[in-house]
Amino acid sequence: MRTVRRLRPAPVLTAVVVLAGVVTPVLVGGPAGADMRTGRVTADYDCTRQGGPGTTKLTVTLIQDLPTTATAGQDVQPGMLTAETTLPRGALPAEATRLEGSADLTVTAGGADPVAMQLPWPGITLTPVEVSADGDVPLTFTGSVPSLSSGNPGTLTLTPGALAVHLGAALDLSCTPAGTPDPLGSIVFTADGSAAPSGGDSGSGSPGAAPTDSPAESPADGPTDGPTDQPTATPTDTPTDTPTDQPTDSPSPTPTPVFPCPTPTGVIDTRMYSPLPDGAMVIPGPSDPPLVDSNGTQCAKVVGYSDVGKLGQAALLGNPATGVRADFAPIRSAFQFWSSPDGLSFDWYIQQDLIGNMTLPPIRSTFTTFGFVPVTATMHLTPDGPLTMVMVQDTRVSRMSTYTITGRQFLRLSDVRINGTPLDVGPDCRTVRPLQLRLRAYDRSQLPEGYDPNTNYNLTTGGPITQDDLVIPEFTGCRSRAGEDVDALLDASVSGPGNALNLNQGGMCNVPDPEFCYPLPVPALPVRKPPGYSPTLAPGK
Repeated sequence: MRTVRRLRPAPVLTAVVVLAGVVTPVLVGGPAGADMRTGRVTADYDCTRQGGPGTTKLTVTLIQDLPTTATAGQDVQPGMLTAETTLPRGALPAEATRLEGSADLTVTAGGADPVAMQLPWPGITLTPVEVSADGDVPLTFTGSVPSLSSGNPGTLTLTPGALAVHLGAALDLSCTPAGTPDPLGSIVFTADGSAAPSGGDSGSGSPGAAPTDSPAESPADGPTDGPTDQPTATPTDTPTDTPTDQPTDSPSPTPTPVFPCPTPTGVIDTRMYSPLPDGAMVIPGPSDPPLVDSNGTQCAKVVGYSDVGKLGQAALLGNPATGVRADFAPIRSAFQFWSSPDGLSFDWYIQQDLIGNMTLPPIRSTFTTFGFVPVTATMHLTPDGPLTMVMVQDTRVSRMSTYTITGRQFLRLSDVRINGTPLDVGPDCRTVRPLQLRLRAYDRSQLPEGYDPNTNYNLTTGGPITQDDLVIPEFTGCRSRAGEDVDALLDASVSGPGNALNLNQGGMCNVPDPEFCYPLPVPALPVRKPPGYSPTLAPGK
């Protein structure tokens, strides 16, 4: 059974992101001034012990503040998630005296978008608890969760799913719902973020639909189970020609494209350009308008992982249900053609240069150091200038097209916690220099021997983009208020070579064709090829 009640607007919570064993993100809380509502649901779980026999039943109560409305196509941040349960003493080793750890929850988000998404909400931290010899053990987990968005207006309903409980050496449980849990809550996405009109088709995901799990839509809807912070309406608060207890005949919001794609700003790094062959034709010419004026800006959604070499672990880069938007605009194109002496064959050189912007949002994940100590932090990645994308195809060498994306990102850490204990790193804990991004992607579709469509990349259709040689620089300025310098600790845990980025880009949207851009497709998370992988090749062009 679930109750929903209106609360005061939630304060903004400090965000988090983690990139290494010492880096685990903590996301922003609900926006200041947002109309938040507390969802509470209790679900029964059947749990199996990892690495050993035995089963355990848990009854888990989940509590979370959720915004009532949001704008389609924009990120919205749920409030802190709390999970409460009681663990039977018999499930623990007899020698256990204190429990610390975390929990990972998977949530199904469905309704507003055609396909329901499985959202991982990892790293909900357990409040340390003492264990007696015979009594059951109450557990309370609390933590931030990733932001959400929906490309379509409608109601996005969040339903709890699988749960993993990690209690160090004491216990590791993998739990599935014993039945179908009630939803934790829902968010109504509209074209402009306004409250949805009443009378909608509840739960249909249609534009303007009212949330199915929110009986207390407004004070006029009826009593709630707690006090409301909304002022009591006076006769002058409501227009006299529209009764408040009747649905209006106003139409649902008309869906509009969630993008224009903003044109990237900044100065492109021309040092990344490839040398052009003699006589190449360059567009635009000296007196021509910029290419972006005629071609427009393109944008796409990107999802992926950052692999941290020292820890052998990976962090999600962004919410896999919504992706991170990347914007690209053409700067220059160059062409050259060569014909064979008999005129029966020819080669060509093509280069396309683009400027791009991509700002990574906070991402929540959990790392462990030494194999068992959970470490969390807030990671702030700040672009140092725009991205530069260069595509080159030189058929004198190969018909494969190579894409290179370069850029620079500063990394700053805050709110570091080791096993739940705060580690003061000060306000300016950052890398001494930016991370150097140099991602690569390959279009093999024109190879005569064929290509693997699962690993192929094209700017228009998307695909995998990777970097296997990412270096995380040393840290500086990581000093506590008491004067303790922790630069060396972070360097030992995170800094160094051997890191990687594994991204997947969805199809590009071009502004002149808004229907293709609504909603902007979110790609699947990248998957590494398993041992013995043998692709089925598609015919080359």
